[in-house]
Amino acid sequence: MTSGNYDISLDEQKDNQKRSKRKLNIFLICFIIATVSWLMIKLSGTYSHNVVVSVNYKGIKNNRIMLPSSDTILIANIQSSGYNIIYNRLLDEDYRFQLDLSQYPSRKNGNVFEINIETATLTYRLGNYFKTGEKVVSIYPANLRVKLERAYTKKVPVKPNVDITYKKQYAVYKHIYLEPDSVYVTGSKDVIDNISFVETEKSEQKNLSKNTLLELSLKNSLNKFVLRYSAEKVKMYIPVAEYTEEYVDIPLTFETVPAGYQLIAYPDKIRCFFNVSIPDYDKISPDAFKAGINEKNLFNSKHNNAKVVLKKVPRYARVQRIEPENIEFLIRKK
Repeated sequence: MTSGNYDISLDEQKDNQKRSKRKLNIFLICFIIATVSWLMIKLSGTYSHNVVVSVNYKGIKNNRIMLPSSDTILIANIQSSGYNIIYNRLLDEDYRFQLDLSQYPSRKNGNVFEINIETATLTYRLGNYFKTGEKVVSIYPANLRVKLERAYTKKVPVKPNVDITYKKQYAVYKHIYLEPDSVYVTGSKDVIDNISFVETEKSEQKNLSKNTLLELSLKNSLNKFVLRYSAEKVKMYIPVAEYTEEYVDIPLTFETVPAGYQLIAYPDKIRCFFNVSIPDYDKISPDAFKAGINEKNLFNSKHNNAKVVLKKVPRYARVQRIEPENIEFLIRKK
């Protein structure tokens, strides 16, 4: 009897658990449906939000340049549905608006040409940049103020900002080429006076083992309306070759020993170790090298040893070391 009652009790507990779980599921489904319905109703409503718009200018005469204090940003108050607001936020759209300055009159104020543009007149044109159903309500600031000044130009070198590493036994062959290696910069006098070079965007070239050609953009710390370059990009050619170590034995030569004297060196030759590229290997010749010592004030020296000096090294050789670095000498009359 007791066992039967126990089995019935277990069945009732399982049924109660199933009913409770079913009620919870129904509640959650109803809650989600209600939340989604509420959210859709809210998103279908009309709201106002601000959008930042970058203003680009064209029609600037070649002999004029825009000053950094000119307005290049406006804020548009947009009326749109909640759907569009969320969509724009998710895409993070970049709004750019272009104005032709040649269509607006300028007023000279000292050395500065001033152009004043009422943003209220741009409402219709700006509205074409937005989606259907989005309306431009207002624009801030009320006026865009553009200041132009006489343009100055000068030539400056290009400085590449490139980190280069080479594969083992490889290195640059001869030298790196940059085209163009200098550019003309145009801007106001204050801007131009503070520019001594133009730098490229940073680039990293790792473990190079072959010739490499790069196209590098030039960095502009201001913008192309305030500071203009004669070229926006440069080409950088990096010739790469494999190198090997070689050596030559070089006899020591002395050129300024007075007549009637003889300089005897021990040893009378040194060994020069250097790296040479594979393309230049056949050019190796001991006659292309020259070694000696600093003979100035040699006769007044209290020591009989001197440091070896390489007086002539061919371009293809990258000297690593010489052995020995010092030699002993003796000066005597003939």
